[in-house]
Amino acid sequence: MKNRSDVKRGILQQLSSKAKSGKVYETLVDIFKKHVVDTGDKTAFIFLQNGSDEKESITYRELDQKAAAIAAELLQKHQPGEGCLLLLPEGIDFIAGFMGCLYAGLIAIPAHALRRNRNNNRFFTLLENSEAKAVLTNKTTSADLKRHFGENQQIQKLDHTIIENVDPVKAKQWTMPDMEPSDIAFLQYTSGSTGKPNGTMVSHANLVANLEIIKQSFGHDENLVGVNWLPPFHDMGLIGALLQPLYTGGMNVIIPPNTFLRDPGCWLKAITKYKGSTAGGPNFALDYCVEKISEEEKKEIDLSSVKIFFCGAEPISIQSLDAFSDRFKENGFEARMFYPCYGLAEATLMVTGGDRKEDPFTLSQNMETGHRAVITDKAEQAKQLVACGYPWLGTRLLIVDPGSREICRDMQIGEIWVEGPSVCKGYWNNAQGTKHTFEAYTAESEGPFMRSGDLGFIHEGQLYITGRLKDLIIIRGQNHYPHDIEKTVENAHEALRKYSGAAFSIDLKEEERPVILQEVERTFLRDLNKEEVFDAIRSALATEHDLQAHAIVLLRTGSIPKTSSGKIRRQASKKAYLNDELNVVASWEQQSKQDTAPASIRADELSPKQIESWLSGWLAAKTGMDPRQIDPEKSVLSYGLDSIGAVELEREVNKQFGISIELSDFLENNSIKELARKGFEMMR
Repeated sequence: MKNRSDVKRGILQQLSSKAKSGKVYETLVDIFKKHVVDTGDKTAFIFLQNGSDEKESITYRELDQKAAAIAAELLQKHQPGEGCLLLLPEGIDFIAGFMGCLYAGLIAIPAHALRRNRNNNRFFTLLENSEAKAVLTNKTTSADLKRHFGENQQIQKLDHTIIENVDPVKAKQWTMPDMEPSDIAFLQYTSGSTGKPNGTMVSHANLVANLEIIKQSFGHDENLVGVNWLPPFHDMGLIGALLQPLYTGGMNVIIPPNTFLRDPGCWLKAITKYKGSTAGGPNFALDYCVEKISEEEKKEIDLSSVKIFFCGAEPISIQSLDAFSDRFKENGFEARMFYPCYGLAEATLMVTGGDRKEDPFTLSQNMETGHRAVITDKAEQAKQLVACGYPWLGTRLLIVDPGSREICRDMQIGEIWVEGPSVCKGYWNNAQGTKHTFEAYTAESEGPFMRSGDLGFIHEGQLYITGRLKDLIIIRGQNHYPHDIEKTVENAHEALRKYSGAAFSIDLKEEERPVILQEVERTFLRDLNKEEVFDAIRSALATEHDLQAHAIVLLRTGSIPKTSSGKIRRQASKKAYLNDELNVVASWEQQSKQDTAPASIRADELSPKQIESWLSGWLAAKTGMDPRQIDPEKSVLSYGLDSIGAVELEREVNKQFGISIELSDFLENNSIKELARKGFEMMR
């Protein structure tokens, strides 16, 4: 992708002024009902459980009837304005449940289901913060909640509505409650601290305004065919993938996230089958397709129907865009299809996007120049930055010095501040967080603005992201807060000192990788079992955060950088790590992963011991460890196997041995030996 700096001056003003007229403050329910009247028999959603076969589909009229019945059921016991937790798996029931909450005037609260043998602190703090009185779920999840968490008082207080038990006849009993554009439609919980989760209050007006921004910037209409695997519990998957088609009158094909992780080829094959016009995701999704889709699978892929392939959710990697373009150019994919954009939950979703008729723009930025962006043609001394476009439809964006709060000049790096119809009201039950984030004023008393916490600059009207002001760690598009990770690490083993760890990420070959620094208690320094501690930390990170550390460094007591008040200085810790200035007791670093898989085993030679050896060899290749370091008595999680690694192991085991060990077995504390025994018994 070529370096571009010939952006037409004045295009920002042109794009920002587009379609300011028109009624854009209706509710999504109003707009959806119009589509039901106009094209009720049109398919709204198709659900591909295994990535290929249609498990179910639903038309606009059928979805309307299902949502109305759910709303009538909810309104029998709850009042408009109350919170309703959505605990439903990805699929048609989820979108019907979400729309049912909107039909009832309840505040929808999408949440990821509780998981056994995992830390569910985030869920319970979300539940406490949201003050939800109802939960809309299915029979299986409801039974699991009562069986495994029935003693929890918060769970006991929830009124359960089971979606399978809702009588379709009740749709006739539904009447739309009074709703104002300023009413809260749903709470979008960001990946915040387990102590203070941030539930962004998205009003009906915010939602419709942002859906209109996406519609116009992407060029969507009733011919939209989206093909998406993005999780529906987060803003990009919920608003961009599920709600945008309902707003435009288009259609969406849904693939479960885990299905994509097992087989990324199913995503591109579904685009081929349904002639998808819009798809996209974060960098890791592009890299995953490039890495995992075979040449044989490529023969089944045709991407020529794609009009928009968006990329967002993390700083966009030019290497990821180029690699994807190069790999699939023979399959009809062109670089012009890429649509880099920028957004965040606090602005509902989308903030900026470019002109879809133009190729994506890039600049080379010298990163050694402090707060001033310097453009250079010396690629080896610069980091390639991808432009994220312009603000649309009344959205205003400023770059502000976070210290002085003065507005930055063109090309000057600062914090991104936003105002406009998509910017949300604030955080639910968090007045302090709301004031800090949503009530910011410049030194010239302009405001209020929403502070993004992200750093960037403007060049010829386009926004370029350079980093993050806050300590947020983003791995594969998922947000992680350092203090949550640090709390998990310090509790992983008794030898680790409380409140004396730092978590941060480093850029390694255009990929962010987590690094853990942690002090050791003084009494354990002499006889420290370092391998046991490393195992405990790796297992805790995989179990509670689905993270695989790049490096773990154990430090001497009292040596980690702190402020005078005892707070961890994360940036100073990161600098000390990079400069090799830490007082190290022991360290572990993931080595380069091996490309070679363990040798196949002949069917007539199979035994539990040989399966065990194969599993150990696979883990060694995956983690870059010496096979002799793999202990079959230990859990696979102790080697830092995250969910993507577990999906790959599940696929390889099933392919190698012709059995079907469930993904959950790899994600729980099963030892290699126990997994080998289970697998051998299944083959007998």
